[in-house]
Amino acid sequence: MDILLNKDRDVELDDRNDLATIEGRRAVEQSIGLLVTQYFYENIGSLSETNAVKRIEIEAKNVVDEKSYVQGVEEVEVERVTNEETNTASAKVTLIYDTGETGSFEVRE
Repeated sequence: MDILLNKDRDVELDDRNDLATIEGRRAVEQSIGLLVTQYFYENIGSLSETNAVKRIEIEAKNVVDEKSYVQGVEEVEVERVTNEETNTASAKVTLIYDTGETGSFEVRE
């Protein structure tokens, strides 16, 4: 079980104005997302950096391989996404499970 964070990494409140929690696969994906985002900010800094998307993919695969609480992830895919309206970029990280299901998160500049 973990505290639910929204897409801006802020704490979410539930319908009783208490801290919202998550568990299971959703909590695992949130944890992977936080670790990969931390790596991005500390080691890459910008998606315009050479091989930024590939480096994010390698780090996501390392997290999946090294953390014992991550199970069933068969593949990791990362793609650069550009928002033309806001002129911003992000990296969409998709986790593909051995069941065929997917989960994803974004690493944003």
